[in-house]
Amino acid sequence: MRAGLPELAEHRRRRIEVEHGLSEYDARLLTASRALADFFEAAVAVYGQAKPVANWMLRDVLQALNQRDLEIEAAALTPEALAALIRLVDEGVTTARSARGLVPELVATGGDPAELVRERGLEALEDADAIERAVEAVVAEHAENVERYRSGEEKVLNFLIGQVMRRTGGKANPGSVRQALIAKLSS
Repeated sequence: MRAGLPELAEHRRRRIEVEHGLSEYDARLLTASRALADFFEAAVAVYGQAKPVANWMLRDVLQALNQRDLEIEAAALTPEALAALIRLVDEGVTTARSARGLVPELVATGGDPAELVRERGLEALEDADAIERAVEAVVAEHAENVERYRSGEEKVLNFLIGQVMRRTGGKANPGSVRQALIAKLSS
C-alpha cells in the first residue's frame, strides 16, 4: 500500500535538490506544487539538464504564469516546448532575449517554439558583416568608453556589447558580438 502512495513533498524537494544539484531555495520553489514539480521533471527528462530548465522555469515561466494568474496545469506550455525553446537558444537559432519574449505566448496559447521563432523573425543574427558594421558604428559613437576599455576597464565591454545588441535589435548572437568587439578593440 505504501509503494502506491505518491512521493511526499519534502522528500521530493530533497531528491530534486540532490539529484539535480539545485539549491534548496530553487528546489523548494519548483516543488511548491505537485504539478509544477511534475512539469519540471518532465522538461528535464526531455532536455537532459536540470539547471537550465530550473532557470527558465523560475525566471520566465513562473513570471508568465503569475501575470496570467494561472497554475502550470492550466497553461498551454508543455515540457517538450520548454525544452525545445531552451535548445533553440543553446544552438544559437535565437537569442535568450527573443526566446524569453515567447514564453508568455507559449504559456497562454502553446505552439511550436521553432515555428514561432520563424514566424516572428526572431532568428539570431549570425551575419558577420552585419555584426561588424554594428561594432564599427558603436566603437565610433562611444570613443570615450572604447578608451576606458583600452586603458584596462574591462567592465566597459559589457556596455559596448549592450550597445551593439541594441543596434541589431537584440538579434545578434552575444558571443559573436563579444568576439567581434574584442577583435576590434584589440586592433
